[in-house]
Amino acid sequence: MRKSVLFIGLVIIILLVFVAIGLSNFEKSQTDTNQTEIQTVSQNGVVIKFPSDWVVAQAMSNDSVIAITDLKSIDNSSKMGSVNVNIECRQLNGSSVDTLFNKTYSTLLANDSNQIISLGNSSSFSNENSLEADYISDLDSEPKQHKAIWVEKQDQVYVILFTAPVNKYNSEEKYFDFILSNIKIN
Repeated sequence: MRKSVLFIGLVIIILLVFVAIGLSNFEKSQTDTNQTEIQTVSQNGVVIKFPSDWVVAQAMSNDSVIAITDLKSIDNSSKMGSVNVNIECRQLNGSSVDTLFNKTYSTLLANDSNQIISLGNSSSFSNENSLEADYISDLDSEPKQHKAIWVEKQDQVYVILFTAPVNKYNSEEKYFDFILSNIKIN
């Protein structure tokens, strides 16, 4: 009788170990499939990390340092991405970042097709003077929502502009937050 109790106890312990190993492997495979590979690009003093299903893009602005776009948002006919991040660098030339920021959004508000959501200080770059503007533009066929973070660095201002169609902005925000948390301005 004693041997059978020992045998049953040993079988139960072995089964528990196998179940624990199986659950551990299941959790590991679940996490691995949810992870996205990361790319890193460094240009003109800016380092940015972004998901591997995004690509470096051609920006329309002469002040652009780096532009990236979500591959899934690229229109086949125009070859333009509707979900993108563009980082620009402008010289302050003796002006303050606040003056340039206010002038930019006063001009933006002069166009009735634009709507400001919020303007103010940003906590995204805690060691730098930074401002944030959230707004909607309706100049194209599809209204776009934007978040612009202005970061002052020496005698320059870097503008990090996140853009997506209004109806997709909330679902893209997790990518924008990841990208923002992985930008370094030297």
